[in-house]
Amino acid sequence: MTEGGPKAPPLHVIYITGAGRSGTTILDRVIGTSSGAWSGGEIERIFENRNDPARRCGCGSLASACEFWRAVLEDAFGGFERAPAARFEALRHAVFRDRMLWRIWLPYKPESLRSDLREYRSILGRLYGAIARVAGTDTIVDSSKNAALAWILASTAGIRLSTIHVVRDSRAVAFSWTRTEASASPVPFREQRSALTASWKWTSENLFAETLRLCGADYVRVRYEDVVRDPRAGIGELCRRLSLEAPVISTQNTTTLRDVHMIAGNPVRFLSGEVTIREDDEWKRGLSRHDSAFVTLITAPLLLRHGYSLSYR
Repeated sequence: MTEGGPKAPPLHVIYITGAGRSGTTILDRVIGTSSGAWSGGEIERIFENRNDPARRCGCGSLASACEFWRAVLEDAFGGFERAPAARFEALRHAVFRDRMLWRIWLPYKPESLRSDLREYRSILGRLYGAIARVAGTDTIVDSSKNAALAWILASTAGIRLSTIHVVRDSRAVAFSWTRTEASASPVPFREQRSALTASWKWTSENLFAETLRLCGADYVRVRYEDVVRDPRAGIGELCRRLSLEAPVISTQNTTTLRDVHMIAGNPVRFLSGEVTIREDDEWKRGLSRHDSAFVTLITAPLLLRHGYSLSYR
């Protein structure tokens, strides 16, 4: 493009937010089958995962050896060794977690914070731009979930942000966190949380996600249960609102997932080929009455706000 020529359209980032274990990865995968879209997974964890020898990309390769991500870091920073991995992680953990959102909202920010924001936006702009070039796409789906990152992306030059806030029943989320995940995937779930921690995180993460109504980006909220019970209608409507071509989903709720390079997310990132989209309701049988009552009591206000019944048995 010559100087004074037409400006390139901004990169469209579809950012999926909400509480962990709410079905964000499968939504990322299915939207990523839309023409022109590309599934990235939890992109904010790119350096965390590349530095962990146990982490694998969605293609099955060790994240540190994946040719796609090597090409991205070469394009963005001149190679993995030259990428600002340590600084990126320091900013991500020390400054831009959800609990620090109030600092981003300050009308008068200290110079140190303004400097950190400029630096982080610069790194993000280079990273997402490189992903788009290597993937050959103008639409990236990112299921990092961190609301603070979404606020920063919303004000990053060259990016047009759309946010999807996914809400799932808190008791389903708590059951997912407290159980030991049985999985044949290369990387099964390793993290677990107590019912108390899961309840607190579900509440706080959904409240933080709701603030994205105010960040100036497109915002839509959906319930996991509604989407998976009728994915043709639910995901089709989401794609319409995002100006994407709806993915092909059969009347039997099956779709075909292509191979992806999702850098992080749950084991669904390793699936490819034909899959059936269905609700995971094992929690209704597996969650103990004690944990059910405990989680319901703590999360009742938001459960009711999002249209869930306090009784489900």
